[in-house]
Amino acid sequence: MAKNTVMIYACGGAGANISKRLEKFRGGNIPGLAQAKIAYINTSNSDYDDDVSHDAIYITEGTDGSGKDRGENNQLLKNAVPNILGTFKPADLNIVVTSGGGGTGGVAANHILNELTARGVPTIIIVIGSVGSAKEVNNTINTLKSIERTCQVQQKPVVIQYYQNDTVTPKSMVDAAIEWSITRLLVLASGENKHFDAADLKNWLNYEKVSDVGPQLTTLDILSKSDLDTLQKSNLVTMAVLATSGMDTENDLFIDYQATGFVGKDVFAPGEFKEPVYFVTKTGVINTIDKKLKEVLQQFKEVRGAAVRHTPIIDKDDSGVDDDIFI
Repeated sequence: MAKNTVMIYACGGAGANISKRLEKFRGGNIPGLAQAKIAYINTSNSDYDDDVSHDAIYITEGTDGSGKDRGENNQLLKNAVPNILGTFKPADLNIVVTSGGGGTGGVAANHILNELTARGVPTIIIVIGSVGSAKEVNNTINTLKSIERTCQVQQKPVVIQYYQNDTVTPKSMVDAAIEWSITRLLVLASGENKHFDAADLKNWLNYEKVSDVGPQLTTLDILSKSDLDTLQKSNLVTMAVLATSGMDTENDLFIDYQATGFVGKDVFAPGEFKEPVYFVTKTGVINTIDKKLKEVLQQFKEVRGAAVRHTPIIDKDDSGVDDDIFI
C-alpha cells in the first residue's frame, strides 16, 4: 500500500514549539506512519534556531512579530496564503497547529484553514487556548469565532481539537498531549491501514455527504474503548477506528458514519495498539468552551474595574517648574 503524506502547518510560536517535536517523523521512514511534512508560518524569526530547516520556514516580509495584536499583520498573512499553499502544498491530510492567544499564529491559521476548507481537502485544526491575560483570552475567543465563520461562509464542516494552557493543564502537558494526538493521526492517515482508504478519511472529516448533521464546527476526541461509555450519544457525528486484526471494534454509539482500519504488525511502536483507538467527532463542545472563556474574560474585566487608579500628584498650584522638570 502507498504511504500517504500529512502536511502540518505550524503557525506562530506555539505551532512551531509543538511541531518541532514532530520533526522526527519527517521523511516517512517509520512503518505504519504517514510521511510528515512541516511548514512553519510566522511573522518573526525569533521562534527558530538551527533546529528547523530554512526551507521549511515562511516569514512574512518586513515584519517582526505581531505583539498579540490580531490586526497587526492580518492583511499580510491573508495575502500570503496563496504563496504559502503554493510552496507547502496540501496533502492527504492537513493539520493546522496554532495558539489561539497570539497575534500571528491564530490569524495565519484562520486564513490557511479558510482556504483549505474551500478546497475541500481533509483538514484538522488544533488550537491551544490561552488564559494568561485578558488579551490572550479575547484572542482565543476571536480565533474560535473565525473558525466557525469558515464553516458558515464555506458551508462545510471544520474539525477542531482544542487544548488550553492553564494551571490545571500546563504547557508541558498540553504539548505532550498534542504530540500524542498527531502521532495517532499520522497512523490513521498513513495509507497503510487495511480497509481504510482515502474516501474513508475524507468522509470522516468532510461528513456533509454521509451524515444528516449539517456543516458546523465539530470537535475531535481520540479515545480508547473504555472511554466510549463516557460519550453523550446525541452529539456524535463520525468515527474512525484503528485496530489490529482480531480486535473487537463493535459499539452501540449510533454514529452517522464509521470506518475501521487495521494496522500492520510492524506499526511504529510494538504493542502500541493493545485495544482499538477511536477517533470521534462530535458537536456542541465549542459552545461550552466559548462560554467558559467569556466567563474568564469577564473576571479579568471585573478585576480591572476594581483596580486602584492613579491620581496625579502634580497640584495645579505647584510652582518651580523649569521646562520639563520641577526644580
